[in-house]
Amino acid sequence: MAASPIADPGDARARDAAAAKLVGCMDFRSAVGEKIIWGGYDPAKGYDPKSYLLTEFEPLVWLKIYASLIMFTGEHDVRKEGPYTVLEMKAKFRSKLDAGDYPYPFWHTQKKWRDYVDLDSVNIVFQGKKIVAAYRLAKSEPTKPVAERSFDGIWFWTDANGNQQPRVSLFSYMFGADNPHRTSVDEAYRKFEARFRAQNCNECHAPDNKGKSKELLMLIYPNQSLIGRHKLVQTLKDNKMPPEDVEKHHPAGIADKAIRTELIRLAQTFVKEADAAVAFESSRKVATPDRKNQ
Repeated sequence: MAASPIADPGDARARDAAAAKLVGCMDFRSAVGEKIIWGGYDPAKGYDPKSYLLTEFEPLVWLKIYASLIMFTGEHDVRKEGPYTVLEMKAKFRSKLDAGDYPYPFWHTQKKWRDYVDLDSVNIVFQGKKIVAAYRLAKSEPTKPVAERSFDGIWFWTDANGNQQPRVSLFSYMFGADNPHRTSVDEAYRKFEARFRAQNCNECHAPDNKGKSKELLMLIYPNQSLIGRHKLVQTLKDNKMPPEDVEKHHPAGIADKAIRTELIRLAQTFVKEADAAVAFESSRKVATPDRKNQ
């Protein structure tokens, strides 16, 4: 609540200030480990992450661009749910920001957008002392008016001023201007992304999760791709990506060895630069928003 208090749901500066403070939540970061998985809660499924299709995130990324969209009232509850301990925090969603202030167009389905707008609480799930998942809980209010947003099928775009959007998906938002690896990790990602896009990898690694992954890795956005960086190299070496397409009679992997070798090389460079950028950012408790380069 101290990091992200209740404010105008359309105030982008309040959100950026919250983002800078949330990455300084050291107790959370020490409990969450190397990743956090996030998604909507379903009472019929309970709290076991294995029952869901969820999205994986680098914890710093989740704190900075997802948790910062949520304003916390301070009201909370801690309880046991089977093998889990659940911290439920009452919250509200920043529903009136510009499109580029969201990690991706949540309104690609109206249900998802409505679930975010109707957010009532965030549940952090512990197993022992370790955070294993975070869920958003919606409290539907059919009479509550919702500003509808239409999805045009475009996941990223350039605004009228020539800036790439969504701005919060970029490394210029995630990493401070003083991070010496910010430019190099962006260059490494762009080169790698162009190559894996040419292999249709974006088909499965986009927010709509066409491949129905149990734990989705979103590779089409710079910040969200950070969590998948260590899996990429081994997956490419094992030639498991893209997966087998039975209907089209395409075996798993990339048939062209030269292309796969180049992808592995580019992925290794991305991993090296991303590790350095994340390590630098993690070494400080509070990051300063850098609006100049967004």
